[in-house]
Amino acid sequence: RIESQVIIEQRLPSLRVMGSLIFIQFSLMCCWSQLETIASLLAGDSFGWHIHECNVLFICGGAASLLAYVTFFFASKRIEDRFLIAYAIIACVAGLLLMI
Repeated sequence: RIESQVIIEQRLPSLRVMGSLIFIQFSLMCCWSQLETIASLLAGDSFGWHIHECNVLFICGGAASLLAYVTFFFASKRIEDRFLIAYAIIACVAGLLLMI
């Protein structure tokens, strides 16, 4: 029983790590939401786009997100979780910087 308790305790993730990952995810999603809010206005002013073209832009962004989720789903079977989380955060930051 002592060995099983030690194994269970070793598997529990750090509360600090989990909290920081939740904060990073929340921060990135807030940035994405703000960019989506102003993207229509900026695209309309800068490129003369109408609402239809802006909707196509958002559809492409959604398709890119879906592709990333599917990729991470299949990668989760081959890559260790901590590296997968790091890669996902790097991909989100890179996408955010490209959007800016």
